[in-house]
Amino acid sequence: MKKFKAIIAMILVALIAAGSVSAASAVTANKSESEENGSFAMANEFTLSDCMAGAITSLSDQDFFKIKITKADVFNVIFEHDGAGGKINMYSVEIYDSAEKKITSFTVKGDAKKTGSPDFTAALDGTYYIKVFSTEIATGATYTISVASATVEGIDHSLVKPEIEVNDTLGEATIIKSSDIKEKAFTEWYHGAISEGDVDYYTFNVAVTGFIQFEIRNSDNSKGSYTADVVYTLGNGAANQVIGSIDIGALDKTSKSGDIGLKAGTYAIKVSGNNGSTGGYLIRIYIEPDANSESEYNDSREYANALANDSLKFASLSTEKDIDFFSYAANKDAKITVTPDKDDKDRYDPAGNWTVQLLDSNISVVTTVTVTADADATFDMTDKTGVYFIKVSSGSNYCKSNYIVKAQKAEPTKDDSDKSLIDRIKELDWKGFWKNNNFGDLLKNLGDGSGAGFLGLLFNLVNLSLGTLIRYFANRQAQS
Repeated sequence: MKKFKAIIAMILVALIAAGSVSAASAVTANKSESEENGSFAMANEFTLSDCMAGAITSLSDQDFFKIKITKADVFNVIFEHDGAGGKINMYSVEIYDSAEKKITSFTVKGDAKKTGSPDFTAALDGTYYIKVFSTEIATGATYTISVASATVEGIDHSLVKPEIEVNDTLGEATIIKSSDIKEKAFTEWYHGAISEGDVDYYTFNVAVTGFIQFEIRNSDNSKGSYTADVVYTLGNGAANQVIGSIDIGALDKTSKSGDIGLKAGTYAIKVSGNNGSTGGYLIRIYIEPDANSESEYNDSREYANALANDSLKFASLSTEKDIDFFSYAANKDAKITVTPDKDDKDRYDPAGNWTVQLLDSNISVVTTVTVTADADATFDMTDKTGVYFIKVSSGSNYCKSNYIVKAQKAEPTKDDSDKSLIDRIKELDWKGFWKNNNFGDLLKNLGDGSGAGFLGLLFNLVNLSLGTLIRYFANRQAQS
């Protein structure tokens, strides 16, 4: 049987060379399989510049190929055949690393002339294996395989950085260059791939306090479902604590996180596949320095961001489960407000809401308010002493908007009886007075409000500079 297979394969390759057999590949094969190649040890070797031709002649036939990759990058296996096999899964293709551990796999439909594998990451000077077989039909039809760098439409591949495997732990993480970003800017795109059982870590540095957003994009060749988490690294107070997360579905082109406030320091992104997804993705970070941003992780009073008088914090809930704490040392005649950031047009979500609570030092609830696009929260801190906390969590409808927490001195209220005559004169409706000649109301407003203080009015008028009054009245008339 093996000898027969070898004869058939040689005949098919000879026919291709003579142009008698039509292979659907747009690339002409310059190499052909050589039987026996039914194991890792007997794999036929080829290079990135080669296109290898082969054929499956029976359900027990297995073809192994070996390629040595001389540059670190993310790659695809391109599989092509004549597309005459109907809707069945005509071929199965598996990709293995140098340790013969399976990285990823894919199936090829009978009517699919060209199929790309899920992306896989190759290390510099790495050896990889490709295994081709069929479990449903063996026609003897010729196929071709080649390996090429994975690309993403609309993104210049020369500007994309590959992940560096192995990066399955924080200690082995691929470093995203970001430490020199001190103004609003994106990092470069980084291209990674999730293999079976794989996790990818990246670390990045925030040079100054501010916000970040991170974006993940699906590969063109193999759209998978992934989760990307921003996590603390060691030294930031809460190692491996997830502080922001996004998901991308197999049918999604891209997914972006909300704003995440971070103090200066080093952080990590962890990318993992959902439900066994394998394949490629691109990831990048947007950094926006802002001294007034919240600083995660502030999900408890122990890590609460401190508010000072006449200060504010821009903040957001990065996920529906996120909670933000702010602490405030109560000061007489002060108030705290929580309002939506309506100026951020890209993030403003008028349908969302937050639950905002004022807590005392024992974390007992003092007041609870729902903040919406049309309703702010104001907490009067007059006559309160000690440390209080503002706790912000998602309301009934998770809100993607940023919000603003502000502590400020409350404006003291004045009783009308304390107002001076000059203040009363300034507040009069002079325009209405000159039009209607309503002298009675004028006197009433200048007196104690009841009209009974006319003698007091005259007494005060004696003490005023007549010239000042004349100039004031003339100016108000001109303005009217």
